[in-house]
Amino acid sequence: MLVRAYRRLRSRLDKLRTNHLLGRVSLASYLLQYWLLRIVIQIIVTPHFMLLGPFKTFTTFARTDERGSWIDSYNDFIVSNRITISGIVSLVLIGITAILVFIYLPVFYI
Repeated sequence: MLVRAYRRLRSRLDKLRTNHLLGRVSLASYLLQYWLLRIVIQIIVTPHFMLLGPFKTFTTFARTDERGSWIDSYNDFIVSNRITISGIVSLVLIGITAILVFIYLPVFYI
């Protein structure tokens, strides 16, 4: 799995934020690097979210401290990866519609 790559990118994103706050990175460079890192992180996380579900994806990619507590909160994970409740509801509705149209509609038609 791509958990190791995700954690490296996440730590690089954290370093980029601190360097920007300390003034070591210009605003344009910060925005470009931030945008690119977020896209790569999204490419890594989204397939796992679609296949494993939100909770399993979170427990796979979130970081824990030495006591086992979650460092990345679940809400932060959902917001930072653009996974919204409306998106989840849309996927469920699309699935229900596909089942009704492609499975039950032909049965009722015959």
